[in-house]
Formats: sequence, structure tokens, C-alpha cells
Amino acid sequence: MRAGILAVKLFYSFVLAILAVVTTTQSSYSQVNIDQAWLNTQDPSGKGPYYLEQANQTYVLRTDVSTVGTAFAFIASGITLDLNGHTVTYNNATKREIFNHSFEIGSNNQADGWNLGAASNAERYKGIWLKNETYDGDYSLRFNLPAQDQEVNSTHPVTLEPNVTYVLSAMFWRGNNPGVILYVELIGQNGEPTRRLEYNSGNSRGIQFKPLSFRTGQVAETYQIKVGISGATEAQKPVYIDDIKLQRTRTYGIAVGPASWATTDYVDITKFGTANNITIKNGKIIQGQDRGTWSHAVYLRASNNSTIENLDLTVYGTDTNVINTRSADNSRIINNRLNHLGLTISNRDQQYGSSIMNTYGPLVVANNILNGGPQMGINLGDEGPHEVYNNVIRLTGRYTNGFGIMARGPGSLIHDNLIDCTGEYACRGIMVREGSAEQPLNIYDNELNLHYRANSQEYGGPPLGGCYGIQPENAQYARIYGNQVTVFGNEVKAYAFRANTNAVEVEVFDNIFRAVSNGARAGTLKLGSIPNTATLKFYNNLLSTNDGIIQETAESYVTLKDSHIVIENPVDNPFEIEADWSSNPDFNTLITFKDNSYEDETSRQYLENAIYKKPYRYVSGGQPENRMGFNLTWTT
Repeated sequence: MRAGILAVKLFYSFVLAILAVVTTTQSSYSQVNIDQAWLNTQDPSGKGPYYLEQANQTYVLRTDVSTVGTAFAFIASGITLDLNGHTVTYNNATKREIFNHSFEIGSNNQADGWNLGAASNAERYKGIWLKNETYDGDYSLRFNLPAQDQEVNSTHPVTLEPNVTYVLSAMFWRGNNPGVILYVELIGQNGEPTRRLEYNSGNSRGIQFKPLSFRTGQVAETYQIKVGISGATEAQKPVYIDDIKLQRTRTYGIAVGPASWATTDYVDITKFGTANNITIKNGKIIQGQDRGTWSHAVYLRASNNSTIENLDLTVYGTDTNVINTRSADNSRIINNRLNHLGLTISNRDQQYGSSIMNTYGPLVVANNILNGGPQMGINLGDEGPHEVYNNVIRLTGRYTNGFGIMARGPGSLIHDNLIDCTGEYACRGIMVREGSAEQPLNIYDNELNLHYRANSQEYGGPPLGGCYGIQPENAQYARIYGNQVTVFGNEVKAYAFRANTNAVEVEVFDNIFRAVSNGARAGTLKLGSIPNTATLKFYNNLLSTNDGIIQETAESYVTLKDSHIVIENPVDNPFEIEADWSSNPDFNTLITFKDNSYEDETSRQYLENAIYKKPYRYVSGGQPENRMGFNLTWTT
């Protein structure tokens, strides 16, 4: 009897196994082939976007795809898009060229295609990029002030397509001229409304990108272009306008989970839906010739548990990310190549233009190569835990705070990454923000080789502060260990480790911090504005330099324990430790090196014979009071 029951069980097990194989086989071959016939059926115009709306389906690309705007939109869950080695080119609309948009063509002070007859104070001007006199090319339009209200008119009208959202943009430098208004206007030729882009702000951060978004109507619209100034009768300094453009905006290579309530994010998508558990893999996605603003290669508006893998992605647009995960809990970006060839962002405080921009949700970023990018590489949101590892990051930073990684999120692990910003590349290393007491942020076993360039328009050359390797700023509950950091003071001064403001339970140990001066000053440490309430624990680190061990100290209370000091071929001997107290004459500073070890006698003498400049506070009666302490102590 028992043998019979066993035989029946074995039979049913065999049947179930066969069914499982059949089901798996059928599922593996259940796919949609995206060929030219499929594309024609979905959108006979060929403009896109194409909608992937069959849940739990695999779509396989059988041909290259090119669209004027967004290429694909995922509006259902469980979808896999296999590019199958093909290329998706999005935002490939024909450019709406403004003739001589950067005033490069002309002779003397006259610009071809522009009538300067009504603007006696305007001229085509050969300017200097770092002085904010020009942005694109060598020339710009300059208005010499003071001046009455005046305008310059284009002699070449531009025609825009119907039902398209465009951005009119220009680069403006108003300088410190209160009351002056710079503007670019599109003057309708057939009853269209006037579109006016206006800039009336000061320029505290270099020449500024300013956009104006608008949507055309049901028929093509033709405009004349006018550039002018007003309110400049009392102003004294020249102002500049350059690089006037008309481009599309908010078109994407692949949009995942477009939300109907976020219509401003989707100018050409008409179908919406949630799309979790999706995969995009195996091909190329390239931003096309229009190079519009805010037009990411992959945009995950709301897509959890998704995977982006084995892709080669390229973008060019202003304020554009290669990958933007607006909300993507537990998603993965793995084994991709990200090429960011854009040069411009409108707001560096918002980190626009980061190669990977994560706003909400834990993220895994692994085994990627990041090339280029005007500011940050991997920019992580507050919601951890994230894991970022085995990435190679090479940026071409032109803006302040161009870090390879913005590290934050409770429980996040940032490890085994190579940030190699030397030679033609330039960036800072890792900015450390906040973890939590229960889940500290961990940054470990990363290799950083860095320098910065003197190409910041914001500061007219070297960026403020220089190049930083690892920087905890207002950091909380972070552990930084096992990292190898080398910074080079070439064009710009450089510091391997910088800490400032109030550190809460930040541990820094077992790292190698190396600073090499080669034309500009370099230091292993820069400590600024660290109050005695901070809990920065710095111990067992190797400090190697040919210049400064500690430089540009501001009001700080820090004890550095068990440091190993290595000095080779110093550029200055003895070196000076100088405090920066200009912002607060009542500050105090106390830096203590405790239980140092030294590579050799030269290294010992270099630190022990250092000269530190003592800033004083002058009390009543004119008697100076020393406000800086520098101690070397040993445990007996």
C-alpha cells in the first residue's frame, strides 16, 4: 500500500516538474519583438513616445529607434525592455537654430544677423570666459552702461513646431548693477503672444543660465527675436548676453512610471501608469541633436525594485541627469557606462546635472563607469540604506561642490570605488553627510586620486576652498576608514581631508591621506569651524605630504590621535600652520596631535619645528590675547 502511495506521489511530482519546465519554457519565449512594423503600428508618425503597457512582459528591440522627444514610457509593472544591442536616440528633433546665437560671426563690433542700429551702447564683444564676459565661443553681446533703454533685433525669424514645449534660454551677466533688466523676447509675426525671458538678478555666482518654458499652439509659430536692456541709466558696469537658444525640454530616453498628476514633468506623454519591478538592459541610449534641457536618459519617476543594467548612456543637455531616480525604492543601477557631456547647470546648490540623481528610496549603484559631468557624479538621497561600490568615476567638474559621490542615508555603504579625477578630469572626492545612531553611514576602502582646475566662472578661476578628498560637512553618525586619498595641488590648492561645522559621532580611522604640492599649496588636513561640542574622532591615520600637514585652520577644537607622519621633499621647511580668523575675531582654536609616530627623523622635526601664526584678540587697553593653541602630546 505504502509503495503504491509512493508511486503515485512520484508520478505527480514528475508531472508537476514537467509542467514547471513547460511553463518556464513558454514564459521565456513570451515576448514582444519591437521591430519597425511594431513601431509603425504604435505610432505611424514615428515621433514617439512608444508605450510599454503589457504587465509582466518582455519587449525585445529588433531595430534602432530614433524619436523627436521621449522614446519609451513604461506604464505597467513587471516589464523588461531588452535593447538587444540596439541604440535608442531620443530628443532627436531638428534644432530650432537662432542664427548667430552666440554672436561668433561678424566683423569688428557688428554681429551678422543682428541689427544694432537702435542700440548705440551695444557691441559684439570678444570676451574672456573666466571674467564672465562670454560663455559660448569667444564673443558675446555687450551693453556698455550707463545707457537708455535699447534693443537689438535679429534679422532671421525662427519658426517653431506646433504642440511642442520649448525652452528659450540665454546666459546673462548683469553683475552688480541694481535695477538693470536684461531680456530676450520672441515677437510673434502672425498674432502669436510675445514670449519674454527676463533677467533682473545680480550675479554672485558667475554668468547664469536662465530658462523660459512655453508651449506652442495648434499651428506653427514664427517669431522675430529681440535682445535688450532697460533701467540702465544709472548703472556703470557693462553687462553681457550670450548663447541664446530654443530647445525642447523634459523629453526622456525612457520614462518609467509617469504620473498623471505630474504633468509638468511630461510634456509629450499622454498615457500614465505605475511601473514597478522593471528592467532596462543591453544597449545604448543617446540624447539626440536637440540636446534639450532637463531631458534624462532614464527617468524613474515612481518605480520600485527596478534594474538598469548593461547600458551605454550619453546626455548633453543643461540640468540633465544621465539617470534620475525621482522615487525608486530598492532599485539597482549596475554594470553601465554613463557619459555626461553637458557643461551647464542652472543651480549648483540643487546639484542639477549630477550623473546619477537619487531623490527618494534606497539604491544600489555598482560596477558602473561614469565619464564627464559638470558637477556631481553619484548624488544619493537622504533615505538609505544605499550601497555604492566598484564604480569608476571620472568627472569634468566646472562648478563648486563637484564631488564624485554625495554620501548620505542611514546604513549606507560606500566602498571599493575609484574616483580618478586627474589629468583631463577634475573633481572633488566624497562629501559625507548623515547616517543615524542606529545605522551609521560607512565610507570605506575607496581610492581617490584628485585635482581641481582653475576654471570656475563663479570665482573667476580657482573654486572657493580648492580640491577636497573626503569632506564631512554637518556630518552625523559616519564611519570613514580604510580609504586611500591622494590630492594634487596643481592649478588649485588641495586637501586630502576636510572637516567643517558640527560633526556628530564621526569616526575617521585607518585611512591614508596624502597631499602633493605641484604649483599650488596642498595639505593632508583642513579643519574649519569645528566647535568643542563636536564629536569628531580622528585616529590611526597616515598623513603624508611634501607641503602642509594641517592648513587653513579656522575656529576648531580637534584632537588627532595616533597619526603616522610621512614627509618627503618638502616645498617649505619649516612649514607654517595658520589660522583663518577673519570672520570671527573672538574665536578660539585648539589643535592637539596626540601620540604621533613618524616615518623618520625628518618627518618628526617637520611637525615639531612647525611655525604656527598666533591670531590675537585685542582686548580693552590694546593688550593682545592669543586665541590659538597647537599641542603635541604623548601618553606616558
